[in-house]
Amino acid sequence: MIESIIRRYKLYNPDETFEETFDKTMSFLVTKFDKYNPNSGWKAYSYYQTIVKNFLIGRLAKRAKARRQPRLPKSLQQNSAG
Repeated sequence: MIESIIRRYKLYNPDETFEETFDKTMSFLVTKFDKYNPNSGWKAYSYYQTIVKNFLIGRLAKRAKARRQPRLPKSLQQNSAG
């Protein structure tokens, strides 16, 4: 499921290998297994698919935001903090 979502929606980080993206996503998904409620009306596949897509989209958005912010040299960062 994770592999097909990454490939279908092209939700991978160009700075990582496919395996790294897959492993990070799998680790995140494992932490969410206990949160699924079968009585919620969601099918398990749909529930986990949504979690995986949101996780990958969030990672890409965070990466894009970090790339947009200007970075100051360390010497200026220390001076502006104090």
